Amino acid sequence: MVDAQQVAGYVRSLGFNVFYGYVAHPFNITVRWDRSKGDLKDFLRVAKAEGVRLIVIDWFDLDDDTLDLRKRNVDGIKNPDEKDRVVRRNEVLESYRKYVGKTAYVSVSWLKDGVRYLYYEAEEWWNDLLDIIEEADEEAEE
Repeated sequence: MVDAQQVAGYVRSLGFNVFYGYVAHPFNITVRWDRSKGDLKDFLRVAKAEGVRLIVIDWFDLDDDTLDLRKRNVDGIKNPDEKDRVVRRNEVLESYRKYVGKTAYVSVSWLKDGVRYLYYEAEEWWNDLLDIIEEADEEAEE
């Protein structure tokens, strides 16, 4: 996994300006870097060759709140099947506690001519946890 602090340092060492944030994507074209064809350094070399001056960097370090806010209190659940399902999901969420403080994903992008060029790398555990988070969030909205 790419270390976010190392990414930011490397980007600055190449002479790029760094913008910490993310590019909202509903209204733009995004081209994702094929990591099987090159790594982050290759991606940044292309940006440099294209005359890009600003690199957007975003990352997420898993925190306790991300897990705790998705856990559900089972005390008020009457249906035993529902209660068992929620208990199991709470246990699965708790199993991810070992990743608290670890970087879940790093996103590096640049914009040119209205196109977002994106390098994205995520830990496998993050992709699995994200499915659980989405399920819990959908359930909370109901």
